[in-house]
Amino acid sequence: MEVHLSELDPEDRISPGMDNLVRVCEKYFCLKKHDAKGDGERFHQWMEKNHPGVVLMNLERACAGARFDICIEGACVYVILSSRQMVALTRTCAIFHFSIVMPHRYIAGSCDELSEDDDKWGVSSMALVADTIDNAMTELIKDPSKFLDRQFMMKIFDDYKYLKPFDEWWEYSFVDGHKTNLVGNTKKID
Repeated sequence: MEVHLSELDPEDRISPGMDNLVRVCEKYFCLKKHDAKGDGERFHQWMEKNHPGVVLMNLERACAGARFDICIEGACVYVILSSRQMVALTRTCAIFHFSIVMPHRYIAGSCDELSEDDDKWGVSSMALVADTIDNAMTELIKDPSKFLDRQFMMKIFDDYKYLKPFDEWWEYSFVDGHKTNLVGNTKKID
């Protein structure tokens, strides 16, 4: 690559360093601000259309601070995120998030709505949910390979699908093709 880089004409003002690469990425792909030179909103829409469900990380403050910091940060992020251990950790966290955290959060945050469907449901019913999670974790301790079994992991909360709001949320989030979209799914259940 050095051979090709040495062929660049200095008059073209091309600087291929890591700091410039990270700055260009932030300016063009930033999701939080709309840089006049960038196209973050269009990139976000393209990601939603072409890669739904992919975790999209925003570059933070690449254009602020020292160039040395940006260069080191960019290189570290690349090395860390591309390591097998980090990929494995990310996948593990995603499985845990989708199969346990999201359903638990929905049920905990919707106790009042769920009680309309079942007059026996209330905040104290969360003890049942805690037992469900505990039983699933006990099964995983006995047989850790079940963690990679989608059928097992995605059925942990099946006992609560009799609650219509939870079942509708589940269908919307995981079944009907809407799939939970960490890129920014904004559709809501009617």
